Amino acid sequence: MPRFGKTLSEGQQMADEIEAGLKLIPIGMLPLYRNEGYLFLHWTDHAQTHIYYFCLKWSGLPSFRPNPAADPVGDPSVRTQYIDSVRKGIGRTFEALKLDLIRRRPHLPNPATFMVESRRRLPLEHTLLPLAGRLVERQATA
Repeated sequence: MPRFGKTLSEGQQMADEIEAGLKLIPIGMLPLYRNEGYLFLHWTDHAQTHIYYFCLKWSGLPSFRPNPAADPVGDPSVRTQYIDSVRKGIGRTFEALKLDLIRRRPHLPNPATFMVESRRRLPLEHTLLPLAGRLVERQATA
C-alpha cells in the first residue's frame, strides 16, 4: 500500500504541475449561470482550436469524496462533448467563434465560454481535456 500511495501522490503532483502551466481565459462576458457553455482548447504555438460543450453535473447531494479539494484527474463532475475543431486566424477570433456557436446553437443564448491555453503540446483527451474540466469547474463554482 505505501507504494501505491507514493505513486498516487506523484501522479497528483504531475497533474498539478501541468495544470499550473495552463491559462483559463473567459471569452466575452460571463453570465451568472456558468454551469454549461463552451470550452476552447488551444495550444499557444498552434492555429488549431478544439471546441467542446461542457456541463457541470449537479446531484444536489453533498460531496462524499474524502478530499474534494484534490479531485482526481478526469473527475466526472464535468461532462464534455466534442463539437468542432477550427483554425484560428486573423478574422477568426475566439469572440467570433463564440458568436458563431450562439448562432448555430440557439439553445444557449448566453453561454459561459472559456479558453484553456497551453504552451506545451499535451495529449488532448487524456491530459488537456480533464485538466481543463477541473479549471472550468473551479471557475464556475467560485
